[in-house]
Amino acid sequence: MITLWARDRLTGRRLKQKTRQYLEKLEHGPVLASRSAATDLLKQMASEPGPKVSVGKTLWGEPVVVPLLDLVKACGLTTGGMGAGKTMFAMLPIAEMIRLLPGLKNMSFGVLDA
Repeated sequence: MITLWARDRLTGRRLKQKTRQYLEKLEHGPVLASRSAATDLLKQMASEPGPKVSVGKTLWGEPVVVPLLDLVKACGLTTGGMGAGKTMFAMLPIAEMIRLLPGLKNMSFGVLDA
């Protein structure tokens, strides 16, 4: 027969463990959901037809591969401190366009790197 003290001791320990697990889920749940949604989007973009450009990795190590046409059709602004890699980032789609140039028609681009 389990004594009242032993029962309370086991139940209290289990309650603390379950409470800690629940609070961790509340704390990390939104981050995990956001990462999952971003990973799904990245996989969708990587599976689209046509040439692609790898622009890096996410904080959790997922490769970021973007269709080249999505980059060259869009207008954008890249900001950051000196030495942050803005020019190198801008050169990724340009290098891919030059590599594919014989197959691309009527495509132009401009870069302002002050």
